[in-house]
Amino acid sequence: MSFRVHFSPSLTRKIAAWALPDFLVVEIHLRLRHELSARPLELLVRTQTPFDGMTYYFTLIEPSDRLTEHECLFHVFYG
Repeated sequence: MSFRVHFSPSLTRKIAAWALPDFLVVEIHLRLRHELSARPLELLVRTQTPFDGMTYYFTLIEPSDRLTEHECLFHVFYG
């Protein structure tokens, strides 16, 4: 079964407002659009705080500083 990830306009604005490095923005979009859509049942975790729903969590290593790790956590409406 195939799934599709839809970005709400507010999510796109929020990601742009974070002023992240280009590599990080690209990786976030790739992870959400490709990795999550391919394996949502494996990657989504049930959470209860701040709301009862599903969460997608991943980390990314900063290419210019291998000691820096970015933690990304997205609350997902799944259906």
